[in-house]
Amino acid sequence: MPKKMLFIIIFMLFFSQPENFAAEKSEKMDLILKFTEVSGIKTNYEKTLLNMNNQMKQYYLSRWQEMLNQNKDLDPEKEKRIMTLINESLDRIYSEFNSYMLKEAPFEKVFKEIYYPIYAEHFKVDEIRNMIIFFETDTGKKLASQTPKIMQKSMTDFNNLYGQSLIAKMSSLTEQEGKSLSPRIDSLLNNDYQKIDKSGLETENHSETDSKIKPE
Repeated sequence: MPKKMLFIIIFMLFFSQPENFAAEKSEKMDLILKFTEVSGIKTNYEKTLLNMNNQMKQYYLSRWQEMLNQNKDLDPEKEKRIMTLINESLDRIYSEFNSYMLKEAPFEKVFKEIYYPIYAEHFKVDEIRNMIIFFETDTGKKLASQTPKIMQKSMTDFNNLYGQSLIAKMSSLTEQEGKSLSPRIDSLLNNDYQKIDKSGLETENHSETDSKIKPE
């Protein structure tokens, strides 16, 4: 084969690779985007975030209620008013937070930065096509539509069954660890203060000594 012809073939192979790679990446991205649509990921993205934040809000409400319940002398009417104020405050916080979150992390941005890299790494093009085919069947459509409800119900049931006991256990562990940790932190802080005091005293003594022996 003439050297000129060989050079042309190598040249074409080398410079066609980036184009092929870009085309493959574009195809894979389009397929993954379609997968997020047919699987319900895109449709339920905002709902999932809002449900997650609502769970966080309910957690903080339960923590406040737990703290108020420990005050046996608190008037029930005052307790009710306090919980109303706390609930209204959390509503304002999470309303603003939800708006900020959806503005800061819209699905299009999250898809490019999170969903696409993850699915592109773990699935080949043919596998993504097969997943799309499944979610376009009646069974796949039902799975996509029911998954958010299943997730929400499972989270609610989990909190109802285990929430209080887990919160109580965490509070107990935190209290026990706090009792053990506080003296150690105080000891470290006191040692640092003593070192600072001694260092300052030594500096003053050196200054006085230096001033005495300094030649006139």
